[in-house]
Amino acid sequence: MSIHCSRRGVAAVALGMVATLALGACSSGQEAAKPGDDGVAKVDGKISLTYLQKQGDQEYFVGEAAGA
Repeated sequence: MSIHCSRRGVAAVALGMVATLALGACSSGQEAAKPGDDGVAKVDGKISLTYLQKQGDQEYFVGEAAGA
């Protein structure tokens, strides 16, 4: 009987290790944010924005362009 319980324990530990490794592999690859870091790059000088529109004759896109 003790051998049977021991196998269950080993199986449970092995399953826990596999789950830990699998979940540990799921990361974004990004470093943790530093305190005070807002993630916005500082820019000196002029910047330009370009608005491209694929279907300018449809009502939705006409309103979107007017809002931009």
